[in-house]
Amino acid sequence: MFNFKKTNWKRSLFIILIALVFGILGGLISTFYLWPNILNSNNFLSKEINLNSPEYNSANLVIQDPKKVYISQDLQVEESFNYLNEAVVGVFSKTKNTLDGNYVMTGELMSGLIISSDGWVLLNVLNDKNFDKNILKNTDSYVIISKKDKKVYNIETISDFSDTGLVFAKIKSDNSFTTRNFVNISDLRIGQTLLTYNFSSEIGINSLQKIDSGKNIKFSDDYRNSLILSNPLSKSMANSFLFSLNGDLLGLIDANLNAYPIHDFRSNVFSFLKNKEITNFSWGIYYVDLNNIASSNLPRYGAWVFNNGAEAVVADSLASKLGIKTGDVITKINNYEINNYNNLNDVLNNFIIGDSLSIFVLRDGATLELETDLK
Repeated sequence: MFNFKKTNWKRSLFIILIALVFGILGGLISTFYLWPNILNSNNFLSKEINLNSPEYNSANLVIQDPKKVYISQDLQVEESFNYLNEAVVGVFSKTKNTLDGNYVMTGELMSGLIISSDGWVLLNVLNDKNFDKNILKNTDSYVIISKKDKKVYNIETISDFSDTGLVFAKIKSDNSFTTRNFVNISDLRIGQTLLTYNFSSEIGINSLQKIDSGKNIKFSDDYRNSLILSNPLSKSMANSFLFSLNGDLLGLIDANLNAYPIHDFRSNVFSFLKNKEITNFSWGIYYVDLNNIASSNLPRYGAWVFNNGAEAVVADSLASKLGIKTGDVITKINNYEINNYNNLNDVLNNFIIGDSLSIFVLRDGATLELETDLK
């Protein structure tokens, strides 16, 4: 006779065993996928977060139920202060500042910044009507003094590009100096903390409120961004420098206390360091930054070659010889995209004489690649 009770007992035991096996497998699979996230979460909660890191440049960071929060900006400023003491120098007159062969380190003519390992010093004379050009003719009458170690350096040579707001002085020394890093404009963020600093050791903390790119229709040959800061600058900061919290050169302050990103001068500085001359190119392009334009007929980003009904490409300019036409949209040059962080001039400032350029242009729905060498 068939035993129903025995059969049901075995079937129930079999079902229970199957359920246990699948339950264990499910638990193992869940642990396999979730455990790395749990570990990362615990590590994130236990590690220190450096808010100055590029990792958090554009992040919206929310800290919930913090156990310990340490604000160490003052330590970062102190580190940068020591770092900048090595790089920022002063220019002094031998006659006015010399006492029995010793130099009095007050009343410097201007602050300078060592920017290359072989001792080239950047002097900021932007809009400085009081810039004493005697230094250009009588270098032997002036010295450069470092703030930190109080070393006195003679000037080997001076290159005058004051029409661009820059003068370069070469230190006469066998020492190797620290090369200065420049902040790219694409790395600037609203609210970013900035440092103002000059040879008198006046250091100020400020923040970036806005990057003003000027008029809607821009001209490639006459363009400059402006940095709008949260706090007004003191008069003592005229013709000094702006730095990031890491001590990298971020901007220049002119004689009228207007601030400009160093990226706007990048091509001039690097052109000089490479070729000992500054070559300004006449691109001859009027354009509109499409980041500020809402249109169903134009792409979201790019430089729209436009001049409000007039010809947007100057005759005999580089753009004209290259074949760029009114109505074109320039989207990329080499690997630099024109987007909400870089307009056309910001991208052009990455190149100097000798560079080869591939310019990508959108025309009548098709992308063209135009090539040129900067000579």
